[in-house]
Amino acid sequence: MLAACIKEEVGHLVCASSVAAYAPAQRWSRVDESWPVTGIPGSTYSAHKVRLEKMISRYPLPCTVIRPCGIGQASAAAQVRRWLLGRWLSPKLLPLLPIPLWNDLRLQLVHSDDVARAIVEIVRRRALGAYNLAAEPVLTAPMIAERVGAGRVPVPYPLIEKLAGATARLGLQPLTPEWVRMADQAPLVRTTRAHEDLEWWPEHDARDVLRDVVTAMGGRA
Repeated sequence: MLAACIKEEVGHLVCASSVAAYAPAQRWSRVDESWPVTGIPGSTYSAHKVRLEKMISRYPLPCTVIRPCGIGQASAAAQVRRWLLGRWLSPKLLPLLPIPLWNDLRLQLVHSDDVARAIVEIVRRRALGAYNLAAEPVLTAPMIAERVGAGRVPVPYPLIEKLAGATARLGLQPLTPEWVRMADQAPLVRTTRAHEDLEWWPEHDARDVLRDVVTAMGGRA
């Protein structure tokens, strides 16, 4: 595709990467677009995003790369359910079951509509380079459990990773250790550049993004 863009003299290419392309950082610090794009060790998804960005950098194209955090919307609920719960666990049981979450879990989310608005501004302004996209606030383990409407069982992260491996091998749930590792190690991002260059501010609160997805899945939020 990149070669075809060169051949056809495409004037502006916008590609979607991810915050997962970044190297890990201090847990509660936020990184900007200059942070090393070397990925999260042991994550195939992260490695693919790093490879994508390296490929883009080798082509002389006017290009913009967006690096969003987790993107959510109600219409994606079925897909999220497959990723997180598998076929055995009904979302309706979520409020009845304690959720095992590690204490230092932190999660950034952004609504798909806000991502779309950022892309529109990038194209309209022909803004080049990289842009982090995320909404506030950063969600913690207690906040996630509250929005899901469930109790939380604090579990040390190493045990979470082992449990993910064992239950995934048994086919009880779809999250493998590398996905859990990515959720734990992906850094928090600053979105200052998007604010300043694009005049972009998310219209959806991160808590509302989670609520919309959980509600659409059939759980309580």
